[in-house]
Amino acid sequence: MKTARIMAKSLLLCLVASCSGGPSEDGEDSASTQVTDSPPDSQADTGKLETGDTSETQTYAAELSDDGSVRISVGDSTYELFTEFFETSPDWTWQRTLTQESDRLLVHDTLTSLASQDLGLVIEHRITPPQTPLSVHLAGVERSEIKGGSTNPTTLLTLAESQLGTVAGDGPGWVQFWARTNGQSVHTGLSGLHLPPGESHSLTLVLYPLEGGDYWDFLNRARQAFAPSLTLPHWDFGPSASVWDTQGTLEAYLARRDLQVGAALPFLDYDNGWIAQGLTLEEQREGYLEKTQEALSIIRAVDPGLALLTELEGIFTQLTAEQSAELLALLPEEERWSGYPKSMTPGQQALLEAWEMPIVDSMPLNDEGQVSYELYVRDGASLIALLTYPESDTLALDNFRDQVRFSLEDVGADGIFVDGGGPQTTSCKVPVRMV
Repeated sequence: MKTARIMAKSLLLCLVASCSGGPSEDGEDSASTQVTDSPPDSQADTGKLETGDTSETQTYAAELSDDGSVRISVGDSTYELFTEFFETSPDWTWQRTLTQESDRLLVHDTLTSLASQDLGLVIEHRITPPQTPLSVHLAGVERSEIKGGSTNPTTLLTLAESQLGTVAGDGPGWVQFWARTNGQSVHTGLSGLHLPPGESHSLTLVLYPLEGGDYWDFLNRARQAFAPSLTLPHWDFGPSASVWDTQGTLEAYLARRDLQVGAALPFLDYDNGWIAQGLTLEEQREGYLEKTQEALSIIRAVDPGLALLTELEGIFTQLTAEQSAELLALLPEEERWSGYPKSMTPGQQALLEAWEMPIVDSMPLNDEGQVSYELYVRDGASLIALLTYPESDTLALDNFRDQVRFSLEDVGADGIFVDGGGPQTTSCKVPVRMV
């Protein structure tokens, strides 16, 4: 093994540790280490790490051990990263590559299944500082645990003289983001990775070593790398196109805005009062189709190049007005406030299960085994929408696909905008298992 210190921004240090998921003949995990250095560019920057005060410089070192653990030295502080796997089969391999840049360390893991059947893996990284940290931030907040995804998938250990932050560097890491701390170390990773037979998947954890500073020094450093490289000016949640056209303002509005994407059509099958009005799904879609096609025609006449999206609420399934009333009757008066998330009482949940609705296969439960829902009022009626998730082979996925088909083929939209995305992006008690 070898320790290398960055001397230039163009210098990349690649350390590769490969090991089998199963033990070697002597009972220990097999591993080998290779080190390759690319020559420094004499014309490049010095690779000094800078925070708010550019007169202060920083350097760090990274060392990869045979077992895949990583030691990160920041000034006089040395942090250790250890990764543990929990698998359904021993037939898999793990390859770890470190890419060391001037201000961050990228930990790349490639997992390959050698099994003849689907393989499931749980991945847990543990980061331990040399002493008790002054503070630990999970998703930007000093807390003991977060799980279920985050728009801020970060952790930060802060010592008196140094910091080490992490950012999930891939899609699964953002969607499944979880982290916890006991005040001494940080744990983070993936709660589930599916590998079909013979297939591989690569994951990245990005580490930010800083000598001094605070949470904002870390976050601003990370933002430089994770800021969007492409943005599309857009129009969303505006008044209906027909109203704008009647007022003679639509053309003027689009003329002064350099728009490329517009999500200005109403939500499909959701939050428009059709259930309270006693309409069937087919009846409300007839009205929806007429209004949205009129809006599309008006907007395209003004700006034919604008890509127009219809809007879908991705994680809710509506109940009928009658079903909503029955469930509401079982809720104490003081808890009949509108909002989300709300958790069903035992009586509500028993009634819901007694209905034997097909959508039950799509309802995730929170840690207490409760169904989550939204309570809202439309046209004087209190309505309930269940939290459902379009998991594979569920009714919610079939319904979602039908909404997409209707939006693109019947309405004629150029694409879809999905609000809510899934339970991983909500702030509710996180669904952890399916009914």
